[in-house]
Amino acid sequence: MTQAGESLLSILFKLVNFGILLAILLKFAGKPVKRFFLERHKKVKQEIGDKEKMLQEMDSLISEIKTKIGRLDLEIQEIRKKVLEEAYAERDRIIKEAEALADKLREQVSLTKEQEIKEMRRYVMEEVAKRTVEEAERLVVESIKKEDHARLVKAFIERLRNLN
Repeated sequence: MTQAGESLLSILFKLVNFGILLAILLKFAGKPVKRFFLERHKKVKQEIGDKEKMLQEMDSLISEIKTKIGRLDLEIQEIRKKVLEEAYAERDRIIKEAEALADKLREQVSLTKEQEIKEMRRYVMEEVAKRTVEEAERLVVESIKKEDHARLVKAFIERLRNLN
């Protein structure tokens, strides 16, 4: 006897019943169950293959993107280099233009200065001449007396008569 109080015959009967039930199940449900598990196995295997293929495609895309990013970094560096070169060239051009303009302005200032100096000299000479004439007139007026004046007028008139 067993612990639960069952007889060996009872256990044997249950085992035989289970075996018969299992045989019936395998006979009628064996092929569909086997087909289900085979199809499920194929489907899972195909999904795993698809996922591996997707992983490979993703790895390929990632490496392609990394390559493109590397090229973009190089392009950015080249563009930055070109922009700097153009900026330096533009700066040099502006500096040259500014220097040329400064030279032109210096030349104009020099010419204007020379003209102003000439004008000032002319003005000073005119002023000196004008004041000299005024001073000479004053001196002549002060130094000539009435008798000298009369004598000069007579001499002038005499010269006029001699010219005719």
